[in-house]
Amino acid sequence: EAVLARHRSWLNGRDTGSGRAASAGGASGLGAIHVWPHHFDMSFEWYGDREVVLDGESYPSQLHLGFDHTWEPYFYSNPWPLEPSLVGSPLPHGAVWHTDGWQGTMLPYEAVRRGNPVVMVTDFARGVFELAEPTL
Repeated sequence: EAVLARHRSWLNGRDTGSGRAASAGGASGLGAIHVWPHHFDMSFEWYGDREVVLDGESYPSQLHLGFDHTWEPYFYSNPWPLEPSLVGSPLPHGAVWHTDGWQGTMLPYEAVRRGNPVVMVTDFARGVFELAEPTL
């Protein structure tokens, strides 16, 4: 929460300010921090204004930012739905596109450990957000 509060200012353009998940109907905002049981990774979502229909259900477009510690630990950011034209776009230093299994971007923890962690993770989060935000 403290890290999110400190860096919230660059997400405020479309943030509800509530820090809670956006409601259906196009409201955008930040979701709660989630712990995903399949890898025990943590992430939060930023909800865009676009609605996506999948299997007859309507969902808000979203951008996930999180950390997964399995195998080789990494930070990830996944725009959903992923606009195919984004894949291959330049990313901040150390980050790469991941398209095998899941689609999004990742920043290996080892690269962060060797660099300036605050700058690298902030640049990664901001860079992917600014790249994906127009599509969401």
